[in-house]
Amino acid sequence: MKSIYKYDIPIKDEFTLDLPKGAVFVSFMMQHDNPRAWFMVNTAEPNVEKRVFRLAGTGHNMNDSDGITLKPLGSVQMSGGSLIFHLLEIKKLQEELGDG
Repeated sequence: MKSIYKYDIPIKDEFTLDLPKGAVFVSFMMQHDNPRAWFMVNTAEPNVEKRVFRLAGTGHNMNDSDGITLKPLGSVQMSGGSLIFHLLEIKKLQEELGDG
C-alpha cells in the first residue's frame, strides 16, 4: 500500500534521510515554523535507503562536482520571508543514469 509520510528537514548544509526504498518526493514546505518534506512511500517496502540532501540558502555555492548532481526539490521561506532555503537531493551520476 502507498501512503504519504512526512519527514523533518534539519537546518544543515548536508544530511541524510532514511527512506523506504523507492520513496518519491511530493512536497517541501513549512509546517508549524519547521521545514518538512513529504514523500510517497510503499508501506510494505521492508528495505530502507539512505538518501543524501542539501539545504542551501540563496546565494550559496551550488556547483555539481565529481559525478555528483544536485536535484532541486523546492524552497521555503523562514523568518517572515527574510531567509529562503532550497532543498536539493544529492545524486551520484550512476543513480541518475539508472545504474546505481
